[in-house]
Amino acid sequence: MIKPRVPDTFDSSDPNKLEVFLFQCQMYLTVCSDDFPDDESKVTFVLSYLKGSLQDWFQSELNHAMTSRQLPDWFATYRTFLDKLQHLFGPRDPITDAMNSLESLKLRDSGKATRYTIDFNCYARKTGWNKQALARQFYKNLPDRLKDEIAHIGKPTALKTLQDLVATLDQHYWECQSEINRDKKASTSNSSSAPASTLLCPAGTDWSRLVPSGSNRIPIGTTQNPVGTAWNQSESSQNRLKPTSSDQYQVPE
Repeated sequence: MIKPRVPDTFDSSDPNKLEVFLFQCQMYLTVCSDDFPDDESKVTFVLSYLKGSLQDWFQSELNHAMTSRQLPDWFATYRTFLDKLQHLFGPRDPITDAMNSLESLKLRDSGKATRYTIDFNCYARKTGWNKQALARQFYKNLPDRLKDEIAHIGKPTALKTLQDLVATLDQHYWECQSEINRDKKASTSNSSSAPASTLLCPAGTDWSRLVPSGSNRIPIGTTQNPVGTAWNQSESSQNRLKPTSSDQYQVPE
């Protein structure tokens, strides 16, 4: 059996959250319908998740009803209770609120089309606008990266077709961005793993031009000393090299 999530509490501080609260309550009541056989049990369940001034109002109403021994209409009928709740503690002008939210809603360059479409459709259902007006508004607040792609393809006039096209284009865009990021990480990783060059000679010394004056010669480009030869270097010699053996080596100036 499905174990439903209990609703969040609602205190009427944000009237726009009432719709979400009632949806959560309805899901719970539907899944656990055997536990709520009549309207009074449903009303009691929802009342248990109210708090603050909202709970105080309904509590005062019920206390007065108990004194007069006549329960209010909204307690006996679940639909009447919901209407009372929405009328007193829901948004005052839901249509205007939805229109304002729809006009201010934008899909940012860093945003995802899926979230934008969900929010858009949620507000659109409350505005009463026709499909053509909604399609224009949906396109208007798209980022330029998507408008440019639509210009090459052609803008659909139907809202659903436009939303499907935007979802496809946006998905391709983020797939490309993901590939670019992977390539950058791979390039950075390869650069950092390359072995660093090792300096084998003192600074300022051209070993390729080092030529011994005796019969023993060092091949051009080698950085190894002749066997038995110890190289000494001091700050006073200004990076000049001299062997301890009898062979004299000259470093050109």
